[in-house]
This record gives sequence, structure tokens and C-alpha cells, in this order.
Amino acid sequence: MSHSQHNNRLPFAATPRSLKGNLLFKRKRLYVVLAFVFGLFWLFTRWTTLSFDWSSKVQLGSAEEFDGLLYMVSHTAKVLPRDLNPDLPLEPSLWSTPRGRWSTALKKKEIKEALRETPVIVFSKTYCPYSRAVKDLLKSYDLSPPPKIIEVDIRDDGDVLKRLLYRLTNHNTFPNVIIGGKSVGGSDDVRRLHEKGDLKDMFLKINVNVGGDITAIN
Repeated sequence: MSHSQHNNRLPFAATPRSLKGNLLFKRKRLYVVLAFVFGLFWLFTRWTTLSFDWSSKVQLGSAEEFDGLLYMVSHTAKVLPRDLNPDLPLEPSLWSTPRGRWSTALKKKEIKEALRETPVIVFSKTYCPYSRAVKDLLKSYDLSPPPKIIEVDIRDDGDVLKRLLYRLTNHNTFPNVIIGGKSVGGSDDVRRLHEKGDLKDMFLKINVNVGGDITAIN
């Protein structure tokens, strides 16, 4: 080989052995990356499964259970399953999908904040004269925020909802008026509170503004 030919050769020309070694190195690196991704995926699915199992076993107090129900019917489009047993405690999965203790606590906070936006909720029936009477009375109060009206008879879960309300509020007729997260009863009960002058105080206590002239309400 001449001197000029020797100078024209690439100083780092790849040999078959070096190409094979480089290919093996890349393949090993790919396997490591795939194993890492698979491991992350397994850990994620394992964590969510454990979290869901934990959340499904959460035992709510009656107040938390009622708050969850109020949140579901007034702030979401979800409905109760028709085969739900209303005599058994409700599970949080009905209105949310909590992922462990921390997110469950956040969900409870979210529910409380949402219910502050709808502090007055009326479970009503569209054809019921007593429901109409209480809605007219509350309308005269010109409340802000206004009452959230839930027409039970036009909901797909109306029958289950009625039985749940009876268990949680001990009131099985309509309307069922909720003020500040507690049932105050039906039309006659609300009328009595109004006539005694207590109804306005109840609204003001939960930061509901009364804009109407209640002295003119018969």
C-alpha cells in the first residue's frame, strides 16, 4: 500500500466487530428503557388499585353522607343506580372517584365549598301543590343565592332518592327543604318558621341575602 493510500483511509473506520458491539449496546439500552417504563406503569396501576380499594371502604358519617348526596344531585349530572339499596350507607364512589386519603380529603373540601354556593335546596315535585306553595314563599324572599330546586319526579332515580331522603332526614313527603345542609321539613314547617320570623334569621345565619320585603308576605 502506498503512502498516499494509507493517508486516505478513515482513521476511525468502523469494523464489523465494532458495529456489532454498538448494536448490542443500543439494544441493551432499549431494554433498560422499556423495563423502566413498564415498571412505572405497574407501580401506577398498583397504586390506583390500592387507592380505589381504600376509598370504597370509607365509612361516612350521616352528615358526610348527606353532604355527598346533596352535592351529587345539585352539582353533578349523576344519578343514583336504580338497584341501589337506600337502607345501606352510601359510598363516596357514587359522586366521585377518590384516590387515597389525600384526594378524599380534597373532595370533602370541594363538596363543602360547592354546597356553600347552594345553601338552600328544595326537593320538590312538579305537580305537588305543597311544593308550589313553598317555592312561591321562598321566591318572595328573593334569596341570593337563589334556592336550588330538585324536581324529584322527573329524575330517573326519583324513587331511590325519595327513600334516601327519608332515611337521612326522617322526612318522607315533598317538599323537603334543606337549609344549611339540614332538613327543616316541608311546606307547613317552612310556613311556621316564616310566621314566627325565624326563617329570615336562618337564611342570614348561613350568609343568604334576603332581598324581598317579607313583611308583605301573607
